Amino acid sequence: GRDWSSDVCSSDLVELEEERSKSKIEERIDETVERKVAEAMDESREREKRKMNVVFVNVQESEGETAEERKKRDIEKVVELVGKISDVGREEISDPVRLGGRTIGSESRPRMLRVTVRTEEAKKKVLMNARKLSEGKDARNRVYVNQDRTPKEREDFRKMREELERRKKEDPELVIRGGKIVKGREGDQNRRG
Repeated sequence: GRDWSSDVCSSDLVELEEERSKSKIEERIDETVERKVAEAMDESREREKRKMNVVFVNVQESEGETAEERKKRDIEKVVELVGKISDVGREEISDPVRLGGRTIGSESRPRMLRVTVRTEEAKKKVLMNARKLSEGKDARNRVYVNQDRTPKEREDFRKMREELERRKKEDPELVIRGGKIVKGREGDQNRRG
C-alpha cells in the first residue's frame, strides 16, 4: 500500500500556507486602511485648526527688542495692509506668528506672517481682495495673502502651480481658481455667479 498520510499532510500544508498568506494579506490591508483613515483624520484636524488663519508673505520683519514688541508691530502692519483692501478692522485680527527661524542679513527674505481672523466673513474679505496689495509692484516687493494650508495642501498646491506653468506655455490665460486650473475669464465668471 500507498502512504496516504504524506499526501494528506502535503495538501493540508498547502491549504494552511494559503490561509496564512491570505491572513497576512488581509492584515496588511487592514493596517493600510487604518493608516489611511488616521492620515485623513489628522489632515481634517489640521484643516480645522488652520481654518481661521491667513498667511501674509513678504511683510517686512518688525524691529523690536522683545518678541512682544515685534508681535505688536506685526499686528499693526497687518491691520494697515488689511485696511487698504477691506473694511476688516483691528478687532478681527489676532495672534500674529512669524513662521520659520529668524535670519539676519541684507538679502534675507521676511518670514511668512500668520494671523488669525475672527470670522469667516472677515477672512473671505481679506482673501478676496488680497490681489489689490500687489497691484503695480514688482514681484520682489509684492505682499501675498494666502489661506493657511496644511503640509499636504501646500504640496498639492505646489504641484498645481507647476502644472499651471507647464500649461501656460500653450494658453497664457490660465489661472488657478477654487483649486482648479481655469481660463482667467471663466474663473472671474465663476466667482461672480
